[in-house]
Amino acid sequence: MKKQIDILIIDDSIMFGEGIKELLGQNQMIGSIECTSGQKEAYELLDKKDIDIILLDLNFDSNEFDGFTIAHYVKRTYPSIKVIVITQHAKIDHYNVLINEIGVDAYLDKRMSVNQLYIAIKEICNNKVYIDPMIKKVLDSGKWLKITPREKEIIELMCKGHSQKLIADRLFIDIKTVESHLRNARERYGFNNSAELISEYLSYKNSFRENYKGTTSPFRK
Repeated sequence: MKKQIDILIIDDSIMFGEGIKELLGQNQMIGSIECTSGQKEAYELLDKKDIDIILLDLNFDSNEFDGFTIAHYVKRTYPSIKVIVITQHAKIDHYNVLINEIGVDAYLDKRMSVNQLYIAIKEICNNKVYIDPMIKKVLDSGKWLKITPREKEIIELMCKGHSQKLIADRLFIDIKTVESHLRNARERYGFNNSAELISEYLSYKNSFRENYKGTTSPFRK
């Protein structure tokens, strides 16, 4: 590893990129830091500069590219460059694409502390993969991906305080069907009662923003 680390920040928000640049610049292990918000500019910098690490956002205000596109290009064209992905909207399917398919080196929540960013940089420079602790919680809650549409519908209504009878009336199903769906979900995930099921589901949703509509799809053509 070189004495100092040269970094390229690719983020749709210039303000965020400049803020990270200022913070990173205070550490002696960091060398040059470049910032850009566009795909073309990023690729031009990669051709001209000797970059060690890319700090890459996932979401850009563009229909032509996103962080997945850039990460894939970098890992195929410059395999020695380490890629740290940052996002405000951590999702398990994103993790699978980024880590298992593209091969990025770190995945961080954008609410990270600068100290956590330093830890990630040190880890990936030692050829380790670093996952933000918040994102690890997302992975631990991956069981919710197995929930059926009807189970989710019922649980969502219970989260709003609806009784099983009211849910049955609203969904035009028998109350025994509601009870059956809840029982299946409880047994699948090992909860003793519906209160535990609802509590865990609410914790999952509140922490990991499952329903955020603007999250870029990693499967977009």
